[in-house]
Amino acid sequence: MHPRRRPHGRQHLAAVSTGRREGRRAPVLPRARQPARLARTLPGRRLREPRHVLLGRDRGPGDRRPPRVGHRGALGWARAAGPRARSLSIGRRAAADPPALDGELYRQLPLYPHRRGGFPGALPPRPVQRPRRPGHARRAGRRARGLRLRLSGLQPGPARSAAGYGGAEDDSPRAWTRVGGPGKPAGGAVQPTRRGGRVPAGDPRPDARVERVAQHEHAPAGPDLPPIRALRPDARAVNVAEALLAQARVRPHDPAIVARREGATVTFGQLEEASARRASFLRGAGLRPGDVTLVFQPVSPGLYATLIAIFRLGAVAMFLDPSGGREDIDRCCALEPPQALIATPKAHLLRLFSSALRRVPLKFSAGPPMPGARGLGAARRASPLAGVEPRGPDDPALLTFTSGSTGRPKAALRTHGFLLAQHRVLEKTLELRPGEMDLATLPIFVLANLGSGLTTLLPDADLRRPGSIDPGPVLEQIRRHRPHRTAASPAFLERLLEGARGDGRRLSGLDRIFTGGAPVFPRLLDALAEIAPEARIAALYGSTEAEPIAHLERREITADDRAAMRAGRGLLAGRPVEEVRIAILPDRWGRPVEALSSESLGQAMLPRGQAGEIVVSGDHVLKGYLRGIGDEETKIRVDGAVWHRTGDAGWLDDCGRLWLLGRCSARIEDERGTVYPFAVECAASEMTGVGRTAFVSHRGRRVLLVEPAREGCPPDVSALRSALDWARLDEARLVRRLPVDRRHNAKIDYVALARLLDRGEV
Repeated sequence: MHPRRRPHGRQHLAAVSTGRREGRRAPVLPRARQPARLARTLPGRRLREPRHVLLGRDRGPGDRRPPRVGHRGALGWARAAGPRARSLSIGRRAAADPPALDGELYRQLPLYPHRRGGFPGALPPRPVQRPRRPGHARRAGRRARGLRLRLSGLQPGPARSAAGYGGAEDDSPRAWTRVGGPGKPAGGAVQPTRRGGRVPAGDPRPDARVERVAQHEHAPAGPDLPPIRALRPDARAVNVAEALLAQARVRPHDPAIVARREGATVTFGQLEEASARRASFLRGAGLRPGDVTLVFQPVSPGLYATLIAIFRLGAVAMFLDPSGGREDIDRCCALEPPQALIATPKAHLLRLFSSALRRVPLKFSAGPPMPGARGLGAARRASPLAGVEPRGPDDPALLTFTSGSTGRPKAALRTHGFLLAQHRVLEKTLELRPGEMDLATLPIFVLANLGSGLTTLLPDADLRRPGSIDPGPVLEQIRRHRPHRTAASPAFLERLLEGARGDGRRLSGLDRIFTGGAPVFPRLLDALAEIAPEARIAALYGSTEAEPIAHLERREITADDRAAMRAGRGLLAGRPVEEVRIAILPDRWGRPVEALSSESLGQAMLPRGQAGEIVVSGDHVLKGYLRGIGDEETKIRVDGAVWHRTGDAGWLDDCGRLWLLGRCSARIEDERGTVYPFAVECAASEMTGVGRTAFVSHRGRRVLLVEPAREGCPPDVSALRSALDWARLDEARLVRRLPVDRRHNAKIDYVALARLLDRGEV
């Protein structure tokens, strides 16, 4: 009878041994002959886990047809089980003594409920030969298996036996295992094996193979976790999560976040419970205080539930821009390797290209489970974690990376004390009042709202590109929810202006409008006053390292101030906030500044009205970057205090207000004198029909590039040159579009612009 013909008879399930010998299929033996066969095959051999499960059919004597591959076709033929076989396992249960399986072989085999039938009667003991695969095919298979391992990996999971989950968690969360054996149920006391796993205490098989298994979405946290400390010896112990959770105790039923979808509202109490469950789930998975957790989630209530959960555990939340590509991701992860990754399923695909992400030990999916990642949805079944891990003021809480406008991106590490100080400044500067609703687009403002009891309305827009959003859905949100205030980037508000003008709408419900994150010119403030006549409109100046630094309301801008801006005096940024100290030093950007004394700093300060480099200090000013990379060129030590060099040029007027002249590194010095490009751009922006502008020195020529406004007539170039006669321009030309940064969609990308000029494409 042909060995490949389909067998007939009752189906049965049999586990077979797995050897390493190529070219032979494993036999499925008649029940009466198995003990003797096993004794001949495996005398004194160590036992390993099963590799394959076969489905055969009960045939009569003499039927030599092999069994079919079973278990949904996912498992292949078993390897040889001849004299050189190395292992035997039955139904994923290791055994140490082959003769002891007499009479137990088939009683240990689990039957699938959808399979009918019993056990085999007589099947051929002789294995069927198959040809050895060519070498290149074997190597391709190994490469494919290696890729699957790198993608999914062996992830931590709870101790589980053949009878179910049991046992206790290892001291190292990386060592959760699946154990069990014939007649040995899981659970009870556990003891470590020499491979780092655990088996039930008293198991007669101390050397039994323990198989590591992947994390399981439904795994319980385990009862033996060490409790979170209720008190820290440091009397200054703080945690930024306390400020966020305090609002949940005061106003648990007030809405905290109104999501983009209709009716998707999360109260403070729900946000606190969601963060407590996620903290319990993450802690059960192995996340510990101080562990860096890389987060790739869109702005949503789930993002802030995850962020608060990370803070509650005392871990460090890490954010970076995935649009920077694989090189930026690998560079940032090399600077601070994360211990956990929480990402959307789409973001998990980056693991295919980034070796740094594949090396992250703990992986979670903010959505459906992904290969090698546990679904974060399982946190809904976890018990809420009571309490918050106390942290010191200098313990890290948040790790982000600068935009790189001053050079290469640097890792800004914010501590719990820093975030609390920044929250106090923002609460005062932005006049945050509990019970109000804020249309917020910047994450730092959302955190401030949660800590102050405000309701945050998340815009129905793609905030990754604020300059390209569809304003219609956002304007409809404003009409329906009527928020009291908004804090957004200039590019976002410009799109709202265009949409409101096109529909003839007014933002009459807004009381206060704050904008920042990029240069804010007076024309934007004036345009906002037209569509929101009842609102107080203000601009904020700050940076990643110090937010905010200065604050300016539109009503404070006088006619003399506008004339000074048109004359090239710079952009008025307003009065510095009370919590920051500011000084203007001689422009030495690009060269380190040695440590100074307070007296030396006072002597080095420039008098009012004279332009120089802006330096700031305060509790909400970043004291340094991660591992000190970038501190030498951006920090000044003054009698133990740290002053931050912003890299911006500016000056203070007689009223103590700050004026901005742009980047120190962009200063142009030639035979016609010194000029700051930002001062020229600020003056040009006041002209009719002008959109964005860029003033550069290209091959010794002063060139002004003008992008026309989206609305109205294009500007008159000759009139523009005449108005900017003080800048001594060599050329002014109109361009269709100027390159901007990817983060804010508002700052000119001068590096990309220089390349376009060199290629003659502008």
